[in-house]
Amino acid sequence: MTGIEPSPAACRTARARGVDAREGTLGDVTLESGAYDAAIFRHSLEHTDDVPQDLMTVVRALRPGGLLLVTVPNFACWQRRRFGDRWFHLDLPRHRVHLTPRGLRAALERAGTQVESLSTSTSTVGLPASVQYRLAGRCLFPSGLSLRVASGLCAAALPLQIATNASDEISQVSVLNKDGREEKSDTATRILSLLYEQLK
Repeated sequence: MTGIEPSPAACRTARARGVDAREGTLGDVTLESGAYDAAIFRHSLEHTDDVPQDLMTVVRALRPGGLLLVTVPNFACWQRRRFGDRWFHLDLPRHRVHLTPRGLRAALERAGTQVESLSTSTSTVGLPASVQYRLAGRCLFPSGLSLRVASGLCAAALPLQIATNASDEISQVSVLNKDGREEKSDTATRILSLLYEQLK
């Protein structure tokens, strides 16, 4: 398992747990071509300066048939439209790019992947945090016990978010097949199996 992370402290922690943690970004870290079974951008792609280039870098590192899982905030969701500059996932200046499902699909296809599945979901914190930002203009519970209590309340609000179809995240899985064939299989099972093999 290889991780790329700009934080030296996070790299040290990951290395202590046996991860090949490479300090830097996709723009300055070398990845071996065709060497990886899967790559995951879990709320990280929106932090990059050059989404197309970063996607192409990762696609080159995947073996044929390799999986690319991307989860990013959904810029097309109703929360973003309703809360505007108080939308929790706007997160400026840390989020440098915002993607809609259509935009992410186009970027992935330009990078040479076939989109196998696309779904939207909600995070436990998205809607409650957006309401908090709208009412108070800031995060009221940044750490400690108050953060844990607020997190619990966010989890308790999840049924409401699901009922209102909050859909503040996009999860997209792409498969790289150099011969152009689309693989038919249970994507989630394939990803979990790959991760399990790495962690054994």
